[in-house]
Amino acid sequence: MTANVPRVGSRDQTVKWFDKTVTVPPQARDLLENYSRVSAEDVENHVIALRDKAWEVWPYPCLGQFRFLELNLAGRADLYPRLVARLRGGDRFLDVGCCLGQDIRKLVHDGVPGENLVGAELNGGFIDLGYELFRDRDTLGARFVTADILDGEGAWRGFEGQMDVVQLGMILHLFSWDEQVKVFEHAIRVLKSDTKGAAIIGQATGNVDGLPGPSWDKSTFRHNAATFTKLIDEVSAKTGTEWDVKASLDEGLSIFDGKRTWDDPKTRRLLFEIEKR
Repeated sequence: MTANVPRVGSRDQTVKWFDKTVTVPPQARDLLENYSRVSAEDVENHVIALRDKAWEVWPYPCLGQFRFLELNLAGRADLYPRLVARLRGGDRFLDVGCCLGQDIRKLVHDGVPGENLVGAELNGGFIDLGYELFRDRDTLGARFVTADILDGEGAWRGFEGQMDVVQLGMILHLFSWDEQVKVFEHAIRVLKSDTKGAAIIGQATGNVDGLPGPSWDKSTFRHNAATFTKLIDEVSAKTGTEWDVKASLDEGLSIFDGKRTWDDPKTRRLLFEIEKR
């Protein structure tokens, strides 16, 4: 019986996490209408058409539920104004797991020079669709690369010591504890080594208990604030660096909407910010 139940990774559009209609949030609508110049009456159809193309590239549940429209980075009132000020002042930003590049477009719309921004995505198909969604291939000014954060080679070598802020956007929960250590080691390598206040920020699916668990076809780890702090302690010891750590759980990502059938009642969203001492 269960063998025929669609799993994450299926392109079946009848799964609970594939929404047929969309309500575009005000910030995303503003971005699409006033940055991308999509007409107001065409916004919904434009978004759905691009989401459907992205689903065929790889059917992430966050795409099925239009999570890229939530502009979660801009929603972090404790962090976003500080970040925008830094980047307007010339600091450089690397968005790892940038998906369609929505956070980068929002930063540009809010006055950040595109040349200060880089997006990295495992699948280059999402980069191309980002240009199509936001209609800015010839005007954006930001750079995108196809790269695997676990590899740490290729494009990552070219970024060593170049960045002031790295975002790990909705990727940490895809990895095991040991892989997460490696992710942070590689992120630290691209930060400017002599800059106090260099930062790594992000969000991920977390858990009240902070525990390992199956995800798709591998073992992963979902953090609470305490286990995340422990992870960074291990990263600090391995890299010889010291960090001020902020981490918290909330109920973002529509955790309790009943569509993400692999969640449990203790699933939460993890928000984090670590800053170099």
